[in-house]
Amino acid sequence: MTAIQMITGLTLIADESVTKVEDLEEIPTGLQVAINLRISKHGGLIRTLDILRAAQDRGFDVIIGAQVGETSILARAALGVAAIVPRLRGFEAGYGTWLLQFDVTEPAIKAQLGVDLTAELQAAPGFGLSPSHKLKDEMERLPV
Repeated sequence: MTAIQMITGLTLIADESVTKVEDLEEIPTGLQVAINLRISKHGGLIRTLDILRAAQDRGFDVIIGAQVGETSILARAALGVAAIVPRLRGFEAGYGTWLLQFDVTEPAIKAQLGVDLTAELQAAPGFGLSPSHKLKDEMERLPV
């Protein structure tokens, strides 16, 4: 990691190499690093918040989001985490329908260039999301 950063001068993104707080200790001091946080990758909100706090304590920037193919439920949860980060390096979410036929919620969060997704954050039950009509239709078709 150190050699790559010395040659390029770029911020390194620690993605799959950080899945728990202890992994942060493996990153050499003095590197310019952003930690890529995903609620599903880290095992839920509490573990993600633990890694976020530890990363900030070490001076790392963070990128927060949801995986491609995850529904707006996780994208909305990621928005909640992003809202409390003072040094947010990036936010990536809203790619659920790239792999899914439809999103299970309304409104669906969709990634768009230049759109501030933090405006989507709502202090409402269910993160401001409701089951989509398509989901309701699909559930009604299931045998009982």
